[in-house]
Amino acid sequence: MDLRAGETMKDKLQIDGALWLKSNKENKLGREKIELLRAIEKCGSISKAAKEVGISYKTAWDSIDLLNNLYKEILVEKSVGGTSGGGAKLTDKAKEMIQLYQIVEDEHRKFLTRISERMDNPFELLNFLNRISMKTSARNQFYGKIKNLQKGAVNSEIIISLKGEQEITAVITNQSVVNLGLKVGKDIYALIKASFIFLSKDTEPAISSENKLNGKIFSIVKGSVNDEIIIELNGGNKLTSIITSQATDQLKLKEGEEICAFFNASSVILATE
Repeated sequence: MDLRAGETMKDKLQIDGALWLKSNKENKLGREKIELLRAIEKCGSISKAAKEVGISYKTAWDSIDLLNNLYKEILVEKSVGGTSGGGAKLTDKAKEMIQLYQIVEDEHRKFLTRISERMDNPFELLNFLNRISMKTSARNQFYGKIKNLQKGAVNSEIIISLKGEQEITAVITNQSVVNLGLKVGKDIYALIKASFIFLSKDTEPAISSENKLNGKIFSIVKGSVNDEIIIELNGGNKLTSIITSQATDQLKLKEGEEICAFFNASSVILATE
């Protein structure tokens, strides 16, 4: 199922989908082949049918050969040459296949219509799918809204509101602000590598880092050199920090303890949809 921007459905969002018949987990006779058969029936010419569906003449010929080879009966009868580049007509069996496919296609369209009618806020699902499909190497990915944007001579300071009244500050170039189309109130994603996150058991440490997020240690995963510290922030977000095993021992970190995670604003990467 695809969610696409459109003008005909609720909240200007159209729910659409591609139909395939499957057997043994393999796609069978998709829309493209059916459309070619329909075009042949309409045009009576292979070259005209190819133009109708937007494929090359050779591709059309190859597709017809494939259809004829794979089905138990001939579906397309061809004649070579002529001013039209070769005539073609469908057999009765091919017309029957089109009719059967049309039944499935009609039911598929009704199914998509029922989904669209039942969804009160399809944009919310679309935004969610966009977020979870985003691929990045950064362990920490947060969704928020831009609370404040302060431009300087070269860089801009962006303050982002997260769940639980937590905030993240990022510093990026003014050109990046323009490229991303950033403004107050805009949805934004903040990405921070786990190795950029430092920890302190002092919840109000006297440090120069712009970002200080408080929470509790959710889990500690020990490694041979580095440890993974997962922190549950106020509001429910989880933040991952990678520190040396020596640092874990020196801080005497334990699960359930209050902890402060801090990192520089320049360590935050911003992304938009």
